[in-house]
Amino acid sequence: MTGVSVIIPTYNRAGLVNQTVQNVLSQSLPPSEVIVVDDGSTDNTVDSLNSEFGTHIHVVQQQNQGPGAARNAGLRLATGDFIWLMDSDDLASLNQLETQVDSLKRHSADVVYSPWARVWFKGNRLELDGPVLQQRAIPDDRDCLEWFSTGWSLVFQHCLFRKSLIDRVGFYRTDLWTCDDSEYFWRVLYESPKIIFDDRSIMLYRLDDYGKVTASGFGAKRRIIDWAQCLISVHSILAERRPDITREPDYIFRLYSALRSLCQFCPEETQLISQLRTLIEPRFFLLSKLDAGYRRMSNGIRRRIVGHSWSRAYQAEAVTPAQEVLIRQMGFHLEP
Repeated sequence: MTGVSVIIPTYNRAGLVNQTVQNVLSQSLPPSEVIVVDDGSTDNTVDSLNSEFGTHIHVVQQQNQGPGAARNAGLRLATGDFIWLMDSDDLASLNQLETQVDSLKRHSADVVYSPWARVWFKGNRLELDGPVLQQRAIPDDRDCLEWFSTGWSLVFQHCLFRKSLIDRVGFYRTDLWTCDDSEYFWRVLYESPKIIFDDRSIMLYRLDDYGKVTASGFGAKRRIIDWAQCLISVHSILAERRPDITREPDYIFRLYSALRSLCQFCPEETQLISQLRTLIEPRFFLLSKLDAGYRRMSNGIRRRIVGHSWSRAYQAEAVTPAQEVLIRQMGFHLEP
């Protein structure tokens, strides 16, 4: 089957995931298939989806195994040429699939990413949490792997991938519940894909914590442990392929921050603490601490000048009139 396969993992989001599915089905370029993987919900998520959408979507049920396992279940079933890894609470402008598929085809690219905004939903009104992120492509003075390893990040909801690339990368790790996308994107970048930017759509990332794993204390602690495990596994590959990145102050400071959080909130994780300490050489540790002071000062100056502290990799700027039109087409209005 050609076209786009949309994979949506969900857990206890009856009603909310329906809004996301309807948004996906309403795209100006409809997907060829929508695969919703219910990861052991205890509410009426599955009944609600089946009742509202019937055969228009493929609902898969599994025991609760985490987001990585849920996405893997969807990837095993996906047959489209392109993969959209959507979350069960976010929404995209109705032209996102059309414009992103067009970009991938015209540029023979493997990955396309577009603007996204962190928002609070208040009925049919939206409150933006700061500027729109990724209004332009990341600066070209660093490659994607270096940017991603030293502080830039993205969410997969505003990306579209060629399935041929996903097939090379393989499946998600199932032991990481809170930073599985980050670990996966590092592996995507190891494949040296052609990545392009398209500014014609916008994705709305929901900040409301309804149904989020990290809304609980367990989730917060799990995030710290998962992030440490992720960095340790990533470091071994970077040290072999791109040792220059492992000497970057921002990269070392990432390791230091993870170590500090482990020591403070998860002191029982002695093995992870020891592994991170081993990765941080003393001379780089001092450099990272000096860099941290510089970054705090720079962030303060940036916030006073441009009104936010997002790094330049995010190309953060105010919402544009064209994006306001896209948001209205989705049925929402921005709060003044």
